[in-house]
Amino acid sequence: MDLYPSALTWTLFFFFGGIYIFSVLILYLYGLYYYVVIYLYRKYQKKNDFVLPPLSAKKLPSNLPFVTIQLPIYNEYYVVDRLIASIISIVWLKEKLEIQVLDDSTDETSQKLKSLIHYHKKQGVSISYIHRNHREGYKSGALREGLHRSKGELIAIFDADFLPKEDFLLQTVPYFSNPRIGMVQTRWGHINTKDSLITKSTSLGIDGHFVLEQTARNKNKMWLQFNGTGGIWRKSCILEAGNWQHDTLTEDIDLSYRAEMAGWEFQYLPQVICPSEIPSTMNALKQQQFRWAKGSTQTGLKLYKRILRSDISWKIKLDSIIHIFGYSRSLFILLNILFALPCVLMIQKLPLIPFFSSSVEFSTFFMIFFLHIYIAPSLFYIYAQKVSHSNWIQRSLWFFPLILIGIGLSINNTKAWLEAVLGIQSPFQRTPKTGNSGSKHKNSFPIRYLADKSDLLIWLEIFLGFYCLASSYYTMKHGSFFLFFPVSTALYGLGFFYVALTSIWERYININKSLKTT
Repeated sequence: MDLYPSALTWTLFFFFGGIYIFSVLILYLYGLYYYVVIYLYRKYQKKNDFVLPPLSAKKLPSNLPFVTIQLPIYNEYYVVDRLIASIISIVWLKEKLEIQVLDDSTDETSQKLKSLIHYHKKQGVSISYIHRNHREGYKSGALREGLHRSKGELIAIFDADFLPKEDFLLQTVPYFSNPRIGMVQTRWGHINTKDSLITKSTSLGIDGHFVLEQTARNKNKMWLQFNGTGGIWRKSCILEAGNWQHDTLTEDIDLSYRAEMAGWEFQYLPQVICPSEIPSTMNALKQQQFRWAKGSTQTGLKLYKRILRSDISWKIKLDSIIHIFGYSRSLFILLNILFALPCVLMIQKLPLIPFFSSSVEFSTFFMIFFLHIYIAPSLFYIYAQKVSHSNWIQRSLWFFPLILIGIGLSINNTKAWLEAVLGIQSPFQRTPKTGNSGSKHKNSFPIRYLADKSDLLIWLEIFLGFYCLASSYYTMKHGSFFLFFPVSTALYGLGFFYVALTSIWERYININKSLKTT
């Protein structure tokens, strides 16, 4: 410790310390938000949900609204068979239903779709094939093209990996009896939870959003988002809100907020589960999370001024802003990791170290304050399991790898966040689907169906893994109130190593296996 530290030392201390404390405060506030969501969920848990009885499949009234089902597809060779089979089983009056296959594929998926559609047309199914020779607007462009040709008053949308049940329309359409309802969203289910440790753990993250977050928002009259699939829109709502737009990678959140600012109401149905496939590989998960992180941030930057100026309550404004910029947490996780060790080094050069080293009260307060960042999300995701699964204790064991994945993806998601803030454009990249549904046999699929390479990110993940372990060793060796840091930084290191090494394993082992079988 320097008896007379230089001005530079003090300047560096306040610089590093300021960034570190700011990152801790932001993460702390996001932790509080988890508690708020749990509170809002429990507040109305004992009250009867607003549930309308489904229509009877045996006696459908003749005045049903015309429904268009849209299936946006891009190179989904391994899942289109089960998708089409699921869609044509949906119960509705034949004369009031049309299916649009919106195909932007550039591979053999198109030929398979044409064959499937030709067969089902012969069976009397009203199914049309719309193929674009370009990808302008990507998914939103395809949806917009289909909407222009659609006959339906209501528009149901399903991604290629979803398998809606036959009573989907019977369960959802009754809510449109309220003329102000513009969209009805259902809860995502999982058909391949047991495929891998990745699917097991990320299913907890999905449940947290759909079981607690979406329910709490809808019950408390907060804004609800369309999740891109597994939902049904009123066509007039889409048009009044400005139609599908492709200036962000999350056209679903963008349209949702524009519609709600226009005065439309949304309904969430947690009791209606729409099964889907979870990304089963780390590289596929990275690709999906990158798109969500960048797209939601783009949407936030596009709409935040309109949200703040809109004539809605401050509670809705605050909740919407927190939600739409939620991926900012990845940036603050990285700042927390990077600036912890410099703070320790600076304190050791300052006369503040006796206070930090000997103050039991300060050490205790800091540890409780810091632990909250870990406890809040733990309670949130475990509670979501408790209220939705009878085997919630067993499933909660998957939470630890979910923490590691969340930490390890912070570089990937921060890159996405920075690209959004800096206005760097990138194409819409699909999340690879394998067609697996929890069975022991897994499809071998060509290399082009796997997620794109991101070698630089992997090297950064490995570097941060070693950096975290070095930070853990140094702080453990020197003690002080930073004694809690060895545990947290070691956890961070494990997260980066797990994500990096899993990505490497998939790329250089599984791809080789795939090449041998194709």
